[in-house]
Amino acid sequence: RHNTAHYSGRYISPPTSYLKSNKLILHMPLIYIIILNWNSFEDTQQLLLQLRQLTYQNFKIVLVDNDSNDNSGKRLNNEFRNIEYIQTGSNLGYAGGNNIGIKHAIHKNAEYIWILNNDILITDFSTLETLLEEYKKLETVAFFGLKLLDSNDQKIQFIRATVGNSG
Repeated sequence: RHNTAHYSGRYISPPTSYLKSNKLILHMPLIYIIILNWNSFEDTQQLLLQLRQLTYQNFKIVLVDNDSNDNSGKRLNNEFRNIEYIQTGSNLGYAGGNNIGIKHAIHKNAEYIWILNNDILITDFSTLETLLEEYKKLETVAFFGLKLLDSNDQKIQFIRATVGNSG
């Protein structure tokens, strides 16, 4: 079994709008948020609580539990009933666990997928709107990242990467 992440090659078009009864209706794309958990109840719980504060509303959360042996996945699933919970049955590693979530999201017709590490802190609850706006500015893209700051000293760990979709 290979534990490498890959892009399916499916190009997703930017958000659209249309007229309905002479009113402009903005299409709010369905975004699936993938979170991988392995024996990290507190970190994952904190992230799930933060996601409740997002200003963008059309999203689903997929919690992929990578066969935690501390019962954290089951505890999180019981506490957060509005998430889609997947138990992998074995530890598939980071890429393997996320690929399970990605396949699920694609099967559920996600228009966009946002993969989050479970130990991040969200400081801007309008992040999804910002991501969609940035996406609209790009002609072709398979994925891109955000600025990551170390929570202790605020040093930049990562700025941004964009990878074009050539086909």
